[in-house]
Amino acid sequence: MRRRPPAGSRKIFLRRDAIITKKITLGVIVSLILLSGVFFYKSISRRPDRPVSVSSPLSFAEDNDLDSARQYILNGDYSRAVEHLNKAIAINPRSYEEHLSLGELYQRQGDYSRAVEHLDQSIAI
Repeated sequence: MRRRPPAGSRKIFLRRDAIITKKITLGVIVSLILLSGVFFYKSISRRPDRPVSVSSPLSFAEDNDLDSARQYILNGDYSRAVEHLNKAIAINPRSYEEHLSLGELYQRQGDYSRAVEHLDQSIAI
């Protein structure tokens, strides 16, 4: 003859199953939220620092001059870097990045008066 389980034991097992199911569901939801946050962060970090305006064709020339200036700085050719940064500033005088780079470059060269001038302009922008 088979014994019956106590009357309240079945309810205990059902509660345990419900609790386990809730914990698993909560774990899955938290994992999905964290995973979506990681993907969102990666999509933001891939964006350029400064968006290129399609409406202004001059922005492409400005970016080209800035990239050329960075290459010349890396190669140690500061005079050519100054030329390209001045061209980029002539195209867009309100660009803080070019003024900042030019100020740092003048500071490296020891021309502190021009360095302060361009660094102040980058701050003002």
